[in-house]
Amino acid sequence: MKGFGCQDKVRVGEREFQIHTGCDTDKNKALTEVFEKGNFIFEIAKPYQIRRGLGDSIDETYLKKIILDMHQQTIDEVLILFKIKEKIATLNHHLPHYRLGKIFLVKNFLKEAVANLQTAINIKPDDTESYRLLGLAYIQLNDFPNALQALHQAITISPDQVEVLNSLGVIYTQLGDYESARSYLQQAIQIKPHFHECNFNLGILLYLSTIAENPSEERVVLPARVFRSLKEIREQTVYADDEWQHQFERVDEKIKKGNKSEIIDTLKDLQIKMAGRIDLSAVTDQFFLKFMYGGKEMTREEIDRFERQILAESDKVKNAPEYWNDLAVLHLIQCRDNFVKAISEFENSTRLNEKFTEAANSLELMKRGKKGFLILLRAILK
Repeated sequence: MKGFGCQDKVRVGEREFQIHTGCDTDKNKALTEVFEKGNFIFEIAKPYQIRRGLGDSIDETYLKKIILDMHQQTIDEVLILFKIKEKIATLNHHLPHYRLGKIFLVKNFLKEAVANLQTAINIKPDDTESYRLLGLAYIQLNDFPNALQALHQAITISPDQVEVLNSLGVIYTQLGDYESARSYLQQAIQIKPHFHECNFNLGILLYLSTIAENPSEERVVLPARVFRSLKEIREQTVYADDEWQHQFERVDEKIKKGNKSEIIDTLKDLQIKMAGRIDLSAVTDQFFLKFMYGGKEMTREEIDRFERQILAESDKVKNAPEYWNDLAVLHLIQCRDNFVKAISEFENSTRLNEKFTEAANSLELMKRGKKGFLILLRAILK
């Protein structure tokens, strides 16, 4: 990255992570990347507004603060995740393990994701979402047998999950079981006819089936369904970043060259990447785990920062009841913070004037209500 930067090594037990943060002053973007033994794990990218100093120069102090804050937040995030992992290890409650497994999956700590999601399943064997996320983790690890097992469990509990049916179709395509692949992909299309990724996978399946029937034929034409659905996929917002667009350009290039084996490899590589795509937000999960098991009181600044991040996602997840439930609990936590602050302020008032009966009466009422409020909050958070 151009401009300013910093790097640190962070040890967690026997493991060591390398964390690099910098900014690109051309794109007004700060970026933190996390590696382990040279292997990329995850990144955080944030745009920033340019602040100009004297003579229209960039305010270096401002940029350095952005980078240092982002760098330290990432270090804290890595450390707190593994601290929470240890803290909840023996906890016989499904939700913390599910939340942590989801975070680990989003952050690309795949083995940790598998372990925590499996624990969540052991505690609550009928949790469809834990099975689905476990399947995604195994797809990312290219462990297809375990992915199949997890995803089959998911549709046994909830048969109409189109994403799971599509993923099963992709895995069976990869394994060469075209009959099973066709069955699952067609089930998904019947439920969701305009499922572009599934239409793409059906097109690939048709192409591979034709080749299997005519192995000596070099000029097998790609079905129109592949081109049509690929165009529709490329236009979706979730595939707008440079990495995905590069994948699509690579497919175009191989198709133009016309080498059958290269086309097959590239299409199968793209479909497994799409099937294992992690389109999840774990912001609320991070908030609750840090609040409950982070080991220290969260500051109001931290709580408000999480609120801003969660509210920024409302357009994506506004139809998910879990989103509104989690947001409501966050606001209750903010109320608790204000409740405690109000008690302190009433105490200041009565300390300055012991005969100020209005403040004394309010303080007494607040103290009576404090225990009930905290009991309510703990009951909701369990």
